Amino acid sequence: MFLLPLAERHRRSLLLGLLLAALILQSWLPWKPLQTLGNVCVAPVAAITMPLAGRVVDRVDPRRPADESGGATSEFIEVERQQGQPQPVAGVAWLEIPVFEHRRLEHKLILAAGANYGLAVDMPVIFGRTWLGRLVEVKQYSAVVQLASSAAVPTSVLLQSADGSTPLRAVVEGRGNEGSPLLRWIENRADPKDAAPVQWRAGADDLPGLAQLGLRLGLAQFAGDVLRGAGFWQVDFALPAGAEGRVFVPAGAIAESTVAEPQIDFSTAHLALRVDGVFGAQLCGLRTLHDGIPSVVLNEQTVLGKVVAQRGNLLWCSLLPPQAWHNEALRLSDLGVVDPDPIQLYSRGDSTVPRGLPLGSVDAVAPVPGDKFWALTRVPLPPEGEADAE
Repeated sequence: MFLLPLAERHRRSLLLGLLLAALILQSWLPWKPLQTLGNVCVAPVAAITMPLAGRVVDRVDPRRPADESGGATSEFIEVERQQGQPQPVAGVAWLEIPVFEHRRLEHKLILAAGANYGLAVDMPVIFGRTWLGRLVEVKQYSAVVQLASSAAVPTSVLLQSADGSTPLRAVVEGRGNEGSPLLRWIENRADPKDAAPVQWRAGADDLPGLAQLGLRLGLAQFAGDVLRGAGFWQVDFALPAGAEGRVFVPAGAIAESTVAEPQIDFSTAHLALRVDGVFGAQLCGLRTLHDGIPSVVLNEQTVLGKVVAQRGNLLWCSLLPPQAWHNEALRLSDLGVVDPDPIQLYSRGDSTVPRGLPLGSVDAVAPVPGDKFWALTRVPLPPEGEADAE
């Protein structure tokens, strides 16, 4: 097809403009097939250039490896531990188990310990004076807690009657995401007292002495419309903020340790690029000294930012101000204690980011890279194919 020179130039300009727009769109909204293809094409070149780039960085900016002691327990974790530790019970040892993941939609907690710490199915799970639920699945290195708010999960309880007579026996039945758990099969001797504490009732198979703790699920509340015959009782069950980090399980026989510390993989790192060539001061480049896939970087003892990309031992870290963490950040006051420093934020944590890392004050600006860095991530749970504990 014959095109005039001017039309040919217009066509080339249009094609180049579309290509540039596609590249800009890909940088902001990555298209997975194209990104995978790019990684496959770049990987052979990166395998040669990355080690050479690391040597150049060492020559230009030599740094001694930091002392590998970057796993200090933060103030947040210590307060959380004190809040969750139940009162002593004769003949009972409290196992402190970290929470690996909170599956909110399923009303479950995935614990980062299992039969290796003496856990077994149907064992109670507690935080402070709050009854959380029971273990429904236990593997060698993990376990699943079914919360009392889960759909169709029954929990035997006691609650005060309106006339102040002997406590009424009832059953709390969870409704999952449909609403608060219901109070069912209440003894018909009297009506419950509004806003009365709903106390967990021990069963025949539970360890002796647990009933004296007075464990609670919440407060009884009357809801619905009595005139239309739609009135019912429910419980304002809520998971304590600290229970997202660790829970406590009573045991008569224990393993070598009663505290299952969260497993964190960490590596020392040093600065490779103080700013990114495209995003400027929003990103910085670092090089780790050990293999791994980190999720967050500490600058001394404060979070520098999240890892957003990695190629070999080089990684790029986002430099976000503490308030940009939004619902991924917590204060000490969220644990129900008096916060001496209410503007200090800590990481909520998830299956990759460790919990309780200091983020800085809420009014702080984006952090500036310093000298010593730690690249951290939570150690993943073993594959699902492992055998269940008996």
